[in-house]
Amino acid sequence: MENTPVSFQLTQEDIIRYREQISNTLLSMEKEVLKKIPGKLQELMRVKIYSTFIVDLIRDVERLYILLTEVNHITDDVERMIIFALSYFIKEKDEIPDSIDILGYLDDAVLVRWVVDEIKKEHPEYFTKQ
Repeated sequence: MENTPVSFQLTQEDIIRYREQISNTLLSMEKEVLKKIPGKLQELMRVKIYSTFIVDLIRDVERLYILLTEVNHITDDVERMIIFALSYFIKEKDEIPDSIDILGYLDDAVLVRWVVDEIKKEHPEYFTKQ
């Protein structure tokens, strides 16, 4: 496994834009998004070069997936954050298209990690069993 340092970060402008997109995320998208996650993870596992950030991305997507499918008491705001992050992850053409091999997942890793960290700040209890 290659240990590629990740220095890509969200700017304050990114955070503001993503928070707005999260607030507009429809809860009704949940089933459609969840249905696509296993296939997208399989696609990611076919990447020939594994880096630390890819392993972290897989783990973070799994955490969010479990929260959405197994925790009954999450708030609508947290649910919107998770749906937004997972829908970003499954989108092929986002800020850095996934077709650019390993680098195409860098933006996904940063955004998904940001959502995980935001949820942990507000609701650490959601992660105690994971």
